[in-house]
Amino acid sequence: MKPIFKHFKEFIEHPEPVDFHIHTTFTDGSSTIEEYVNRAIQLEIQEIAFTEHVRRTSTWYLSFVENVESVRESYKNKIHIYHGIETKVVDFNGEVDATDEMLDTAEIILGSVHRFPDYFINNLRNNDNPDPKDLAEIEFKLSTGLLKNPMVDILAHPGGMFIKKCHKKFPRNYLKDLIDLANNYNKVIEINSSYLKNVAFDKDLFSQLNPYVSLGSDAHDEEELGTIVKFIKNTC
Repeated sequence: MKPIFKHFKEFIEHPEPVDFHIHTTFTDGSSTIEEYVNRAIQLEIQEIAFTEHVRRTSTWYLSFVENVESVRESYKNKIHIYHGIETKVVDFNGEVDATDEMLDTAEIILGSVHRFPDYFINNLRNNDNPDPKDLAEIEFKLSTGLLKNPMVDILAHPGGMFIKKCHKKFPRNYLKDLIDLANNYNKVIEINSSYLKNVAFDKDLFSQLNPYVSLGSDAHDEEELGTIVKFIKNTC
């Protein structure tokens, strides 16, 4: 069971309060699954997805799935709940740090660039202080690989590492190419309020290219849940 994603313009015309990027105490979050669910119901959020950070070595994954499915059954008449993963890309081919079991079980798979692999950074000029152009190119190539990976549903926080390291917008030409590629591969682009809160959102480009979109707060605490809903209301 996967969420039904809307094109950007359709979502803006008929917005629904959803949050498809949440981290719990199973990884680096500070709130439990049930705490998030109760908070979501309080905020009148209709759908949420728990998308934990995973590695191939994450031995807790099936316990996490069982926990989400148990809570989902308890609240099935109040809110739609999905379980998924946020998995990190490891090379330009789009390989991710997750097992086949995780990829087959997850209901929603976010592929993310969460760090620049050392062997890329070490080859950059002035690697103690890399040129932002080089960082943008690396993130673009890694993201391209993710979009071509048939197991990945969503490109999470596109340009996010560049934004956090360089404190400015990801180059528009790269974002455009990623959205075009997402459209070609029928993939989803995430709008992530955690990464964009200090950087202007290019809503004109999203309107022009009209990709499928997923909304995510990247919440690590129940108080952060739904910040993407406020972001969309204030920005779009």
